Amino acid sequence: MPYCVLENENWKATINTLGAELVSMVSKKDNREYIWSAKPEVWKRHAPILFPLVGKYKDDISIFEGKTYRMSQHGFARDMEFETVSGDDTSVKMVLTQNEESLEKYPFNFKLSVSYKLEDNRLLIGWEVENTNEKEMYFSIGGHPAFVGKSDCLTGAKLVFDTNESELTYGILNSDGVLRDETYILKLTDKKAIITAGFFDRDALIFEHTDCKKVSLEENGERIVTVTFDAPLFGIWCSSKKNNPFVCIEPWYGRADRANFSGELKDREYTNKLKAGEVFDAHYSIEFGV
Repeated sequence: MPYCVLENENWKATINTLGAELVSMVSKKDNREYIWSAKPEVWKRHAPILFPLVGKYKDDISIFEGKTYRMSQHGFARDMEFETVSGDDTSVKMVLTQNEESLEKYPFNFKLSVSYKLEDNRLLIGWEVENTNEKEMYFSIGGHPAFVGKSDCLTGAKLVFDTNESELTYGILNSDGVLRDETYILKLTDKKAIITAGFFDRDALIFEHTDCKKVSLEENGERIVTVTFDAPLFGIWCSSKKNNPFVCIEPWYGRADRANFSGELKDREYTNKLKAGEVFDAHYSIEFGV
């Protein structure tokens, strides 16, 4: 599988054209890896791009113009080959468009452009979605990067939320992978929450309606990563009951349906709408190390 490598004096980032996925971020100073290794017995991915769906449709189906479409969790872009259209030593742009297989799941033509730019210890990730139809299109998009520490277990590490609140409200998914009506409270001490052994037993923590636009991960007082975003939602996740070998900090423009959702594709909460020819543009950044 072809890979694109971005390098500067101190850092090396590797992106796979399959899914336009960041698969490695290594510090040249100590050869330390910051991205999860995708061990299949725990979780087989590194940092997938979620498009055109973040989370799940209720019952895995959507309805558009009277027709029913079936698509699995997080969409199909993460499993499709992107074309590299430009790049240099520290940046790259990759593009994906629809094909016969995607149109069976999702009734729109599109052009999805994903860019990466390495600036010292910071990686900038950009998304552009162009509506190439003659009708309005609806989609979600999100990031799912998984970060590791120096040890094999991040139990006891801390999440740092850039917020003025002393507690954050979050939602969780039910056993069908859609959002429960109930909400829960994460209490913070000095803006921090400790990752306990059972922190992810109920799956991802889904945050919305919050002022927080920056989340960091600390291990033994050392800053591992800081993720900065403008997205209206974000998730925090690790594969449950796996001893917390990694933590995902996920900026989202969309999320799973609610358990009681009964509308069509255009009616989904947080769906992004583009008129014919319009372009959606979003980005987030990851700062690695102190």
